[in-house]
Amino acid sequence: MNILKKGIILSAIALTLNSCYMGRMVVYNVADVNDYKKFSQIPIHTKDPQPLKVNYISPSDNWFSRDFLMKKEKNKFKNINTFNDLLQVSKTNAFLILKNDTIIYEYYAPGYDASSIHTSFSANKSVIALLLGIALDEGYIASIDDPITKYINCFEDINMNKVTLRHLLDMKSGLKFDENYFNPFAEIGRYYYGKNLRGKICKLKLINEPGEEYNYQSVNTLLLGLAIENATGIPLYKYYEDKLWQPLHMEYDATLNVDDKKNLTVKAFCGLNARARDYAKIGLVCLNKGKYMNNQVIPEAWINEILDVKLPPEGEVSYHHHWRVDSDGNLMAVGLLGQYICVSYKKDLVIVRLGAKEGDINWKGYLNYLANVI
Repeated sequence: MNILKKGIILSAIALTLNSCYMGRMVVYNVADVNDYKKFSQIPIHTKDPQPLKVNYISPSDNWFSRDFLMKKEKNKFKNINTFNDLLQVSKTNAFLILKNDTIIYEYYAPGYDASSIHTSFSANKSVIALLLGIALDEGYIASIDDPITKYINCFEDINMNKVTLRHLLDMKSGLKFDENYFNPFAEIGRYYYGKNLRGKICKLKLINEPGEEYNYQSVNTLLLGLAIENATGIPLYKYYEDKLWQPLHMEYDATLNVDDKKNLTVKAFCGLNARARDYAKIGLVCLNKGKYMNNQVIPEAWINEILDVKLPPEGEVSYHHHWRVDSDGNLMAVGLLGQYICVSYKKDLVIVRLGAKEGDINWKGYLNYLANVI
C-alpha cells in the first residue's frame, strides 16, 4: 500500500474516531490543564469588576515542610528545601493566599500570570453546591430531600424516584456509573468526551440503595446542575452569571464547557474555566459565610449546613455536600490534577493552588499545615 493510500485511510479513521466519544478519547488522550480548549464553551460575564486588595508578604521558612512530599525516594525531591522550590517542582501553575480579603501571596509559573485561564475540573462540583443553596433559598427547590425525579422526569428506571438531591450532594446515590478514568469503556469517558448529556442521563439505573454507601460519581453533579436549571427555568450559565460572577464582581469573564453546540448542556461536574483570583473570590465568599461587599450572595444557613459535618480524625478528610472538610474544619474544593480552593475559618485564610498535576504532594495535608503556620 503506497504512502498516499495509507494517509487517506488513516485520515478517514481519525475523522471517524473524532465523531464519537471514543475517538475523542484517543485523540485527546488523558485529561490535562488545556482541556478547556478542546470542548465547546459558553461565556459567563462579570459586571463592574473589582480587584482584590494586595499586601504581599514573603514566605517564611516554616511555609515549607518535607512531611507532605510523596515518593521521597525520587531525585526531584532531593534538593527541595524552600517553599518556592516546592511550587516549581510540583508543577504548580498558580498559588494564591488571601488573609481576610487581601492577597498576601501570589505565584505564577513561567508562562502564566493573573490573566491566565485555569480549568477547574471537579473543583466546580463545589461551585454547583453553592448554586444549589441559592436556588433552595430562592424557593425554586423546596428541599434537598426532594427526589431528583421532581426536577428531571426523563428517567427510564422508575427506581430513580428513590434518589434525592441530598444523596447526589453527598455522593450516595447508588447509581450505576463507573468513574474509572483509565477504563475507556467507563461511563465517565462517555460523559466527559460525549455529546447530548441530557439523553444519556435518561438511561441511568439504580443498582444500590441510596444513602448507604459513598461512591464518588461525577454524574451526581451533572444531575444537580440540570435540576437547578429545570427548577429555576434559567440556563445554568446564566445562573452562574447572575448569582455568582456578577455579585462577586469577578475580575474576569469565565467560560463553561458544554457537551456540544446544539444541546449546550453545561458539564457541571468539571467545566468551569476561570482565573486564580476569581477562584479565590469563591473561597472568600465562603469564608465570609456567603457575604461579599455587604451583599449576602450565598445564604449563610447554606454555608453552615455544608460545614455541619462531624470532623474527621487528623490527617483525614470528609466529603459533605460536594465539599471536603478536614480535621480543622477547613473547606476544600478539589479538582483533578491538583486544583484546590481551601478555606480556613480558624485562620481567616483562602488558599488557591492550581496545577498541571498533583506533583507528588499531599496537598490536602499540606494546605492544612500551611494554613496553621501563616
